[in-house]
Amino acid sequence: VQEFLKRLVADFRMVCLRFELEVSMSSLNKVQFGAGDRHNDGRSVIVVRFEGGQAVVYKPRDLSIDSHWGTFVEWINEKAGTTLRTPRVVCCAQYGWAEFVTEKTLEIQSQIARFYTRQGEQLALLYVLGGTDCHAENLIASGEYPYLIDLEALFHPIVTHQGSGEEPLAGRQFNDSVMSVGLLPFPIRVTGTDDVIDVSGLGGIAGQRAPRAVAVGRNSETDLWCFDAERIKMPQHSNRPSKDLMDRGLSEHVDCILSGFTRAYEAIISIKADLESSEHFPVNQFNSDLTR
Repeated sequence: VQEFLKRLVADFRMVCLRFELEVSMSSLNKVQFGAGDRHNDGRSVIVVRFEGGQAVVYKPRDLSIDSHWGTFVEWINEKAGTTLRTPRVVCCAQYGWAEFVTEKTLEIQSQIARFYTRQGEQLALLYVLGGTDCHAENLIASGEYPYLIDLEALFHPIVTHQGSGEEPLAGRQFNDSVMSVGLLPFPIRVTGTDDVIDVSGLGGIAGQRAPRAVAVGRNSETDLWCFDAERIKMPQHSNRPSKDLMDRGLSEHVDCILSGFTRAYEAIISIKADLESSEHFPVNQFNSDLTR
């Protein structure tokens, strides 16, 4: 906590300028710990909230890969005519600050269609860069724009499935496909149960039970207080553009996803020489970035 507070005070002016926050230190009204995965010996992701609703996210890890992803997306937008957006970040030594992306739901079908078209475009970029782990918690639907908020798993090492049986073959095919990104729906069966859940970026919904049991307190404020292991219900994430009946699932948006993916992927193929050239910046910038 002490380390975080020192960094907040030292970086406050720079953070406000970068994220266009019209706040003062005295307007800070809430600090939310545990807002994401832990990093660097258990340090917590923290959301810093101010009066009036403005906020910023503190991440105790190097954010160079997030910054370079933003630069890469801007470059692709210019080359391919895509209109993707990424959270702004401030990179510091072994930690950084990220723009707080606000969930904004949609009601108009044409807007929802554009959201899913952009998801297809984003899927193509992630596939090309070997991205994975794009599950529901790492995606925020902010109006027509899908934002990825954790890019640690770009350039993910490929696990080779040895052998010639059905399982190794399926593993190789999965790793070579866009399914490996984790964005497309992928139902999985929970071991030892009949439950099937989907935590993918596009398929994750509220009400599913977590795949693993966690300790849950029972009989609080009594002498029978104890812990029980329970698969709790997962909360509603911010990964879907609409919560009402107008968003009935992905079946009616498959064409949009496919169109966006095809457009972006074909554009990437057409500029393949630029991506591979040592004289061009967009991919080489990732050379020294830390990944997970």
